[in-house]
Formats: sequence, structure tokens, C-alpha cells
Amino acid sequence: LNEEVMRQVCYHVRHKNIRTVHFTNNEFIDMRGMRGMRGAISELGNALKSPKLKCLTWSENPIESMEDMNLFTQVLSQSEALDKLKFARNGNANTQALLSGVDFSRYNVLDFGDNNLQTNGRTDIPDLIA
Repeated sequence: LNEEVMRQVCYHVRHKNIRTVHFTNNEFIDMRGMRGMRGAISELGNALKSPKLKCLTWSENPIESMEDMNLFTQVLSQSEALDKLKFARNGNANTQALLSGVDFSRYNVLDFGDNNLQTNGRTDIPDLIA
């Protein structure tokens, strides 16, 4: 999925009556033709500004760079309408970063399945449930 296609998808999500979007098992390509997620995540941030978008699935798209993961948590945190998130098959490290970086208090449904999630004594999940 190249950056231009991602831009177009996210433009339509933001400007049409689209309530749900799924990004599953994608290889994101930047404008230079190189693998990279920063542009895709930035475009996702634009889509998440839509007050109509309620549900996001981000599955099998592990984010390798800490900078990109920080950007991902930032764009999720800025979305005011999103209330359902499926974040699956992205790995323990990505899920832990998400749990510690995003306020999920306004979400109605969270699905962190198949991430090999390990708490290792951390309280992010019990705190989220409480």
C-alpha cells in the first residue's frame, strides 16, 4: 500500500460517511518506494479526525520503529470519535506501547487479541479494566 493510496483512502474516510476502516496485513511504502510507516500513520491521523469514524482495525501491521509507534499512539490519542479499536497480531511490544501511551477511557470496545501480550508485572491492563 503506497503512501498516495493511503492518502486517498484516508481522505475518503474523513470526508465520506465512513464509520469503520480496517488495515490488515499491509506493507506500507513511502513516496521514495521504501518500506516505511510514518507517512501511512500520518495519513491515518488525518482520517481519525473524522467525527463519523467510530471503529478502527489495525491488524498484522507491526510497527518496528519507536518513533513510528509514538506517532501511532499520538494519532490515536487525538481521535475524539473513535470508540472501538481492534489492534491484533502486532506483537507484545507494540501493544504495550499502545497501552501505556493512549487513554482508552472513552472506548467502548478494545480487542488486543493475538499479540502475545505479557504483563511482566505491569499494571496497564488492570488499570484499564478498573
